[in-house]
Amino acid sequence: MAEETPQEEPLDPQIVALARAIRQVETGNKAVKGASGEMKSRYQFMPATWKTLAKKHLGNADTTRSEEIENEVVYKELLFLADEKGYDVGQIASVWNSGKPDFTGKGTNKKGVKFDTGAYRDKVYKAYVKFRDAEEE
Repeated sequence: MAEETPQEEPLDPQIVALARAIRQVETGNKAVKGASGEMKSRYQFMPATWKTLAKKHLGNADTTRSEEIENEVVYKELLFLADEKGYDVGQIASVWNSGKPDFTGKGTNKKGVKFDTGAYRDKVYKAYVKFRDAEEE
């Protein structure tokens, strides 16, 4: 009897669209180093955040990063926020930017970089709708 290979579940197109939107807003989909100490990444991970999410979703905080690995970690985290936490797109964008689902603050962080979580959330939502609608066509 042949050994069965487990079937991978298809990716949720709405989560993929949201990941693409976050990448687009964060860096224009280019791996760049952020002004606040973020790692060179299309998602602008802080080093500690990357380690936490890599351990949570891959079981290893010291996983070597690549575009493919980053996409996997981000997809799994966004899916967790949507399915387990019940967050909507705006709340997930807010979490990505500030760590809080309903934060709309603005100001300047400790590194002197200005932030506006409400505006960020709105940009991510607009990009998300564009990517989501393109997937549905």
